[in-house]
Amino acid sequence: MGSYAVVFNYNFDEDVAVYLFGDQESATRYLRAVILEEARIDTDENGWDCAYEISDSGLYGIVKTFFPDHTDIMEARIGNVYQ
Repeated sequence: MGSYAVVFNYNFDEDVAVYLFGDQESATRYLRAVILEEARIDTDENGWDCAYEISDSGLYGIVKTFFPDHTDIMEARIGNVYQ
């Protein structure tokens, strides 16, 4: 059984979040759900201008939130966990 990690990083924070999954399908579902929810919160709840993209493979996602003086970027990638 393979292990997969969804890794989130941010241009506005040095923190990196890593979530582990036993299969790629679970990891891609999680990545998609988080990207869509982040975009929903930014636009619907916060009223900010944002754009998101999820790759066709589902292995990469990005949310860009636009402000007058900067853009916040959250990126997520799925990778293999090697032991």
